[in-house]
Amino acid sequence: MAQSIFPTKPSVTDPDRDPRVVPLENADAVIEALASRTARRIVESVRDEPQTPSDIADSVETSIQNALYHLERLVDAGVLEIVDTCYSPRGREMSVYAPASEPIVICVGNGAVSADLTGTTGAQLQRPEFAGSD
Repeated sequence: MAQSIFPTKPSVTDPDRDPRVVPLENADAVIEALASRTARRIVESVRDEPQTPSDIADSVETSIQNALYHLERLVDAGVLEIVDTCYSPRGREMSVYAPASEPIVICVGNGAVSADLTGTTGAQLQRPEFAGSD
């Protein structure tokens, strides 16, 4: 089989990024975009590897139309972004989605918390002092 001159696999984004701190009063779009379990599953599915809408729909077991609806809302809210374009075997152009270029932290409380997170990387947010306990 001939090799395509168009990319058929997405490129991977940098996982170690500074967070974007969103004050609670400005977080409506993010909260609304993540309110649906399907939307949260979509974010989980692209966390490790960027994917096309059809791959996302397959991985979260939903229709392509439903996946596209949630993808649009997640991109508008700044949770996900289009990071690449690749082509199907039929030559159809497909957007590739990945988490936004920086983690999002919703800040509840005073501005001191926001200042404390400046310069904190996504990897550091995984540490126990930042992770919530169950």
